[in-house]
Amino acid sequence: MKKLTKFIAVVLSLVMILSVTACGGSNDGTTPADGGATKSADEGTKAPAQPETTTAAPESDWSDKDTIVLVSAYTDPGNFSTYSQATAQASVVTANIMEGLVRFYEGAYIPNLAESFEWVDEKTLEVKIRKDVKFHNGDPMTVDDVIFSNELSRTATQSAGGWVMVDNIEKIDDTTIHYNLKYADIDFIQALSGSITSKSYYESVGEQGFGLHPVGTGCFAWEDYQTGDHVTLKFFEDYWGTHGTINTLTIRFISEVSQALIDLENGVVDIITANGSTIAAVQGNKDIKLEYALNGLHEYCGFNFNSERVQDLKVRQALAYAIDREDIVIAARDGIGTASYGLVPTNFEPEYNPEVETWYNTSTEKAAELLGELGYSTSNPYPLTLMTDTSPARKMEAEQVKNAAEKAGFAITISSFESATVTSILAGGKAEDYDLFIRALGQQTSTTYQMGTIFSVAATEAGNNPFWFTRETPVGMDKFDDLFKEIRQTTDDAARYEKMKQLQIMEREMVLACWLVEQQTVTAMNAKLMGYYISSAPIRLNDAYFVK
Repeated sequence: MKKLTKFIAVVLSLVMILSVTACGGSNDGTTPADGGATKSADEGTKAPAQPETTTAAPESDWSDKDTIVLVSAYTDPGNFSTYSQATAQASVVTANIMEGLVRFYEGAYIPNLAESFEWVDEKTLEVKIRKDVKFHNGDPMTVDDVIFSNELSRTATQSAGGWVMVDNIEKIDDTTIHYNLKYADIDFIQALSGSITSKSYYESVGEQGFGLHPVGTGCFAWEDYQTGDHVTLKFFEDYWGTHGTINTLTIRFISEVSQALIDLENGVVDIITANGSTIAAVQGNKDIKLEYALNGLHEYCGFNFNSERVQDLKVRQALAYAIDREDIVIAARDGIGTASYGLVPTNFEPEYNPEVETWYNTSTEKAAELLGELGYSTSNPYPLTLMTDTSPARKMEAEQVKNAAEKAGFAITISSFESATVTSILAGGKAEDYDLFIRALGQQTSTTYQMGTIFSVAATEAGNNPFWFTRETPVGMDKFDDLFKEIRQTTDDAARYEKMKQLQIMEREMVLACWLVEQQTVTAMNAKLMGYYISSAPIRLNDAYFVK
């Protein structure tokens, strides 16, 4: 097995102060601005090079331990496709299997499976792919594989909105691709972080088969899957990039944090997601360290606008007033995170508009008054159905929404399903299926890109927007969409930020969602584990190793 010579080792301090300004970026909370891969085309932008990195510990200090056992805080998603059924639950596994043309690193997108990328003009991005990449099934990666994978992403419900600006994808030669856009969009580069797979493999097994055995180009390849228990990955001997000493990566599904903590303390597992009680329990334990990272997930209660029951603005306003976000942070997130009042995370300065914090502060009285104007009260409640997945935190969020709303005069019925089932139901968007749902908007690197994947009429018109507006849209949504599109084409930072602030107020006026929590992830791990990289995505273990 090749030994790592140069690799990324981001090791944070053993004990860090919990920052409650939660999500939206890498571990330093920065976002790509004018630098790196997001400069305008007229500046002749080229992609930043792969980072020069050095070994954090000499190889003489490395141990022989070559297995990592990671605990997923989620239940088994049952489907690991990075296309039609992409979920946060599955990404814990797929983050170390699948790779994209680019990846986010320290505030900018850098080449990954791409050797380079460069804007030819404001609407044409040229990408050169690496020539030394193989898929886990042995196929060499070709331009045809890349374009095929891109097309899967263009039609996938959770990513299609990030591709709506693309006119066509053009194969120039065996190593070169041109992405021709309909209009300038500074956020497009982020779409290229989507997974690349083998065209021949995917076509041979289909979407269902791929979801049960994904094949990518990552450092680890699929080895074994025991439903409801674990997934085992093995180091891929033909991996094109650098790597550490880990041969086996096992992801176990243990939703009970208390059991996961016991296993960590006994050395049975190496990495777990921590909660408040875990943090308190491991303080002073020299064998365990804690890592705090912004995970970019922005929890919200969304509306099924195909349902007549959420069409009236007063209903949406009443729910926004009724919800107690601070209680949700404490009850569902163990106090890890911060209450959210708008669609842009608070740490996305300077585009964050603090004025949204003055809208819809918890007021049961105002909520009851609005429902009263519609003829409803606690004795004659307004009925709504709330759908969520089965993760403990989401179920608790749903309970908190229900309890707060019922004090104001709502009657909330909760239905919970496995994550893949929720995704399928949302894709249908039928009025009778649900009125409300709880999900997370990923805003790791750019608010406008992630909003575009689910939050634009343009995506709706393409048939690729199941989460917000499948057929019906609230009054004023056309103006929202126009401003949203204008923002994505604005290259001047000051003008862009000002328009983003206007968009946030417009969203609050229409109440397009009830924003709940900006998430933060705390990871407890074996203190001897090194060489990992934690940003807004699941932990990256390509370069991991243990010290003696």
